[in-house]
Amino acid sequence: QSRYGYWDRTGFKPSEWAIIKSKCDENNIEFLCTPLSVQAVEALEQLEVRRYKVASGDLTNTQLLEAISNTQKPIILSTGMAF
Repeated sequence: QSRYGYWDRTGFKPSEWAIIKSKCDENNIEFLCTPLSVQAVEALEQLEVRRYKVASGDLTNTQLLEAISNTQKPIILSTGMAF
């Protein structure tokens, strides 16, 4: 199987993320997710997240950083894997 096939089989669908977000809301837990693509930022905006976490591996991903910045929401910036 391809890498895409693996991620497609094991990744959450948007409807599943919505269920997780709903459960977090019901239990007064902030839903937080690290987007790895511009499309993920768009999906998280639909879920009305309050902030974003940027993975250290994406510190130079200017397209992703711009998409997150454009939301004007707080950012948690991981630097553990930066070099």
